Amino acid sequence: MSRRSRRSDNAARDVSGGDRGLLAGGRAVWLLALVAVAALGAGFALGRVVKSPAQAAGPELTQGLITAKVEQREISATLMVRADISFADPIAVNPPIPSGAQSAVVTGRVPEVGSELGSGDVILEVSGRPVFLLHGEFPAYRNLAAGSSGPDVSQLRAALSALGLSAGAESDQYDAALASAVAELYVDAGYAAPNSEDRGLAQAVRDTRDAVQDAEDALASAQKAYDQAEADVAAEVEGAQEALDAASDALKQAKRGVTRAEEARDDAARAAWTPMPASEVLFATGLPRRVDAVGAAVGQEVGAAPAYDPYGAPLDALILSGAQVRVAADVSAEEAAVLEEGGAVVLDPQGLAIPGVIELICGGEEPPADPTARCEVLITPTLPDGFDRSQLAGNVAVSILLGTSAADALAVPVAAVSADSAGRPQVELVVGELAKGKSAAEQETRKVVIEAGLSAQGYVEIKSAEEPIEAGDLVVVGVGAVAEQVTDSATPTALGARFRPVA
Repeated sequence: MSRRSRRSDNAARDVSGGDRGLLAGGRAVWLLALVAVAALGAGFALGRVVKSPAQAAGPELTQGLITAKVEQREISATLMVRADISFADPIAVNPPIPSGAQSAVVTGRVPEVGSELGSGDVILEVSGRPVFLLHGEFPAYRNLAAGSSGPDVSQLRAALSALGLSAGAESDQYDAALASAVAELYVDAGYAAPNSEDRGLAQAVRDTRDAVQDAEDALASAQKAYDQAEADVAAEVEGAQEALDAASDALKQAKRGVTRAEEARDDAARAAWTPMPASEVLFATGLPRRVDAVGAAVGQEVGAAPAYDPYGAPLDALILSGAQVRVAADVSAEEAAVLEEGGAVVLDPQGLAIPGVIELICGGEEPPADPTARCEVLITPTLPDGFDRSQLAGNVAVSILLGTSAADALAVPVAAVSADSAGRPQVELVVGELAKGKSAAEQETRKVVIEAGLSAQGYVEIKSAEEPIEAGDLVVVGVGAVAEQVTDSATPTALGARFRPVA
């Protein structure tokens, strides 16, 4: 049986103005009404014995009915709680020393707290080198370059392709196309690509290209000599066969020379491919990411002299959290029992009214039997497009809607509801006009059994009744001394009454 089906349609909690009791339809409402009526009776009895000086000096006042009108109104029951707002899956960023540098010093590109970083963004500059944020599940655990292969290579290719860079066909091999895309990533960000300023690598590429050209020229000469020797053999020139054999050997050597030169050229080219250093990339899922904390500053050596939080704990260079907002409210088991997953809530950070829904209650389990036990309620807010997420932080007030009646529901004050001998909720209706000068005993009334609905804001919803009840009818909420009775069906003024009608 589901959580919803196990609960009464009338169950709700009204926790406003510090009242945290269950104000639900059914027996809870009747008992509350009985307590109210009992208190009213006690006040009335005491009022008959203890009189003020003004009452002692004046005439005896009539003990008349205290009434209220049946109203048509919407009733909403809410539970007010506090919730902590955070962002999912935080990542600590502490860049290592870049390749070729002596230390990891922050030299620029420090983001602001609350800003968002997406794939391809530079999240920090360390010792003059960028640290890129790219989408991926594997952390950067090695430098990727010519000769690298594996799922991390495929991940890099997919991340660059998603940025619109030409990273080549899907493959787990680090190839020229992927190296070219990595170089383009750096150039687009305003940085020199790794190895691009290595003069030795560039010279090696030029030298091997020249060697290939020389080998090809030698091959062309050997081919020409071979062709001439073949012609001489055909013309039966003396000694032509010996020359052809020698030319054939020379041609084979020239071809091998070209092959070796091309291999050397390719090796030099691969060595010069732009690599992806592990120190210059951070792979993460759930992009974009929000900057939750910044412990780095320009000129600071990362890991050597970290910043400290107000409690003296060292801070990471950066803390990146997922853009997915996590709202967690701590409620009692008793409160959790009246909540429903999917129920509407309103968050109020910094005076804003942000709607949301209840995602999970008590981890999906039934609330603990102990009503004093605590339970976590996860809430998913609905943020409008372009909303400044920096406004979401800390501990905020959350209003959880427990139930809402129809806009034109009939409602009476809680004090007007009592229980009959069978324990059923009932109200006492005034028959006819509330006559002037009549005592409570003289005023004709009738009791009508009702089906009580939502109870909140000091009212009880009348879902149905055994006899017709209409808006404007008068219901009795108590008996008290009245100075004057009126004839327009309005509520008379009560002196010293413990309960007054709700206007």
